[in-house]
Amino acid sequence: MKNSILKNGIKCAVLMAAGTVIGTLLLVLAFLIPVDEEKAWESLDIIVEEPSYPALPIVGDLTGMNTQSFYPGVLDNSSDEIMLFTALDMAHTEQDALYRSMSMYNGYMGKEYSYYWHGYVSILRPLLCIFSYDELRFLNALLQLILMFVLVIKVWQKRGKVYGAVMFTSYVLLMPIALMFSLQYTWVFYIAMLFSLLLITRDGWAAEKQRYIPVFFLIGMLTSYFDMLTYPLFTWGIPLLWWMMMRGPEGRGKKRVVEVVASGISWILGYGIFWGMKWCLGTLVLKQDIIQSAVDEIFLRSGIEEKLTMAERLEAAYINWKHYEYLIYALILLIWLVWGLAKGLRKGWTVNYNIFAYCLVGLSGVVWFFVLSNHTLDHHFFTHRIYGVSILAFLAAWAGAFGGDSSGRRVWMGWKTRSLAVLLIVLVSVGGAFLAREDIWATNGYASYHRLRLTAEDELDMEFRPTFANIKEFGICAERFKEAGRIEVSILDGDELVCRESFPLEGWGDEAYYIKPVGWKLKKGKEYLMQIRLLENDGTVDILMTDETDLPMNEYGISTMNGEAVEGQLVSGVVYRRFPLSRRMQLFLITTWMGIATCLALAIYAAYDIVREKARGKGPAAGNA
Repeated sequence: MKNSILKNGIKCAVLMAAGTVIGTLLLVLAFLIPVDEEKAWESLDIIVEEPSYPALPIVGDLTGMNTQSFYPGVLDNSSDEIMLFTALDMAHTEQDALYRSMSMYNGYMGKEYSYYWHGYVSILRPLLCIFSYDELRFLNALLQLILMFVLVIKVWQKRGKVYGAVMFTSYVLLMPIALMFSLQYTWVFYIAMLFSLLLITRDGWAAEKQRYIPVFFLIGMLTSYFDMLTYPLFTWGIPLLWWMMMRGPEGRGKKRVVEVVASGISWILGYGIFWGMKWCLGTLVLKQDIIQSAVDEIFLRSGIEEKLTMAERLEAAYINWKHYEYLIYALILLIWLVWGLAKGLRKGWTVNYNIFAYCLVGLSGVVWFFVLSNHTLDHHFFTHRIYGVSILAFLAAWAGAFGGDSSGRRVWMGWKTRSLAVLLIVLVSVGGAFLAREDIWATNGYASYHRLRLTAEDELDMEFRPTFANIKEFGICAERFKEAGRIEVSILDGDELVCRESFPLEGWGDEAYYIKPVGWKLKKGKEYLMQIRLLENDGTVDILMTDETDLPMNEYGISTMNGEAVEGQLVSGVVYRRFPLSRRMQLFLITTWMGIATCLALAIYAAYDIVREKARGKGPAAGNA
């Protein structure tokens, strides 16, 4: 055992050293390739003309709203633009290729983006000498369809039609059309699926001598090299789950749990250390403190800098899960739920001791959202695909229990007992869904806007009618010219002051938008007067107002400045506290919770089965080995 650990440790060290050299060399070679400027601008013109965050299958210019929507088909054209400008950098040819490969200057952002590897440049830059951006989208779609066809066929041949359906379902729930049209989403997808193909076809080889440890170490390295923090956990969980499913149950599941932990640690080390190698190389070559900038980014994205609370971190997990409320997704999950419960009621189920490992992998997504809560709250429109790991884990448990797995032992619990168990799961899920509450967010931040200058002598008044009574958070948009004093927002009922909140200009941050907890208790639908003033500041601020024809928030009425009418609404956001869910969301939660509760019940039964067999002096049935 110790000898095996030592050998795998040496293999990982060799992979790290070789990967650092090869990865750097590929980027250097990419920047030595001359770019055809005419072809380069053809690609840049395509992406620049499109909205930053369009939604598929219907592409609309809803840029601001789509970053906060729960459409699963939102494209990240903004990141694609970053990729294209980085790969096609034509402005810094006076620098040598090594310097450019470390600095990764981005014309779209107007700065160096040096703490990522940007390994995609080694592929994109040569391809963009041949294809334009729209042609790459077509090529990407073709390659993905071929790869998924091969994977479904391989799984079907090896484990049967149920597991083939699991593979197909896991792909559909990624919104394939978005993966095809957004380069930002593709790197993680290809890494995960290509290594899934390897582990599906070479499952025995990976298990021998614990070869899976350097394999997952390499997967982590490749994820760090190509990805810009989209849904990276996907490259660990998806290949791991398919590797476990191909081998079937074994013993009491302890070995599978060990493999989950060992592969996870290996992936994290490969991902983290290889990322750190870029910081070190960048610091040496650029003579800049890349390490500090990377550490600052980690503190920001993990929510440490914002001091996010436990509730806010758990909210990240919930917000990302809401993307699966999408009707077609919900129906697909409902079909699996009905199929499994019907099979369980009719024929019982199979005791599959992989259930412990599946549940552990299934919970990993929640852990990721909790740890990187700042990033996953801001970018949930693409980070939600991390839940693809959790969904596949529970589908694997579902297939293992109800799919007629010949390697497991059938449970012939009485029909009445099975019915009672299902009824209990239904009651708990329905009760939980009807008791659930969620905050509701209203904003006009996606509207066209103009600037309204505010001084200490001015008063901006507007009619304000809250849609609901309890306001948890309120946010405004303003551009500061002097970081001193505060913007004061007051709510009045006639001449009576109802509530007041100050937004300090110092420490506001780099962005125009500032949202903070307020805890206002108002009357639903009642008309109030909102007053905005600049205090303790002898300069000016620009308050952002929507254009006259763009009035999307029902909360606002007529606005005046010092008694004179002004056009538009205050660009802002209102978060209402704990409102009952829609019927559609309640149905979605019932389906979700029933599936999770059933998997947990299967795990509890498997644990009970182990304890019972042990008490009898027996191990699990031979058929489980």
